[in-house]
Amino acid sequence: MEVIRLLRSALDTHSSQRMSLI
Repeated sequence: MEVIRLLRSALDTHSSQRMSLI
């Protein structure tokens, strides 16, 4: 499903931002 891919990509970007903040 496309939705799952979008969610996964969104989570990935969020995780990356969090790591950068830390």
